[in-house]
Amino acid sequence: MWEGFAQNVPGILLVFTRLSGLIVTAPLFSYRNVPALLKMGFASLLAVMLFPYAGPASPVEFLSVSYFLQVIEELALGLGLGFVANLSLQAIYLAGQLMDVPMGFGMVNILDPQLGMQVPIMARFYNTIAILVFLGVNGHHMVLMALMRSFELLPIGQINWGPKVVMVLIQGFAWMFVLGVKIALPVMGAIFLTDIALGIIARSVPQMNVFIVGFPVKIGVSLFLLIFVLPNYIRVIGQLFDESGDMLFYLWEFISSLKG
Repeated sequence: MWEGFAQNVPGILLVFTRLSGLIVTAPLFSYRNVPALLKMGFASLLAVMLFPYAGPASPVEFLSVSYFLQVIEELALGLGLGFVANLSLQAIYLAGQLMDVPMGFGMVNILDPQLGMQVPIMARFYNTIAILVFLGVNGHHMVLMALMRSFELLPIGQINWGPKVVMVLIQGFAWMFVLGVKIALPVMGAIFLTDIALGIIARSVPQMNVFIVGFPVKIGVSLFLLIFVLPNYIRVIGQLFDESGDMLFYLWEFISSLKG
């Protein structure tokens, strides 16, 4: 039994490397408040479970140059899968940044314990809701399903890195920016109209200090509109993470671009 396991250790390590790359960059799995030991244990358990279905099609000598090249390939593939899956949440951070600046919150950031960095207030608020929706529609299952399917479509040692991969990543970046603007557009439009109204008031009533009055007015209009559009935002995020959503679509596109 142990001899058979020892013979499979090189292949299990390659599967573990792909899983580790995913966990480093994928949404939810990569958060800093998840203990590193738990991440390693989870990746190790999945590697042992998936190895019978994902063993190397053409095994190479352990610790050889070819083996290390396969390790790098598997790590890059796992990082790429997690990165593509994380683009949707990055779009939400972008939307929060686009809303914070016109609202007047651009200089006020809070610490995000999940990322370990300062983020805008609205970005943190929207991201918290997105994570809850992500869990509610089993988005983490979609990411793991894409990982399992990657072993079927891209067996170990049969990954083709070509120009198509770059095009898929560029399309993913473009989609991220478009999605972020779409999410922030209602609030940005409302603040734009509010600025026009304040400009008219400033011309009509020069004695009024519109600069001081404008801050609470824009914050109040934005918060009221956020409450009004929140149900639609939750619905859009739910569609983003479900089986027919854009996140899974770009994961399939990324995997398909690596097929030989």
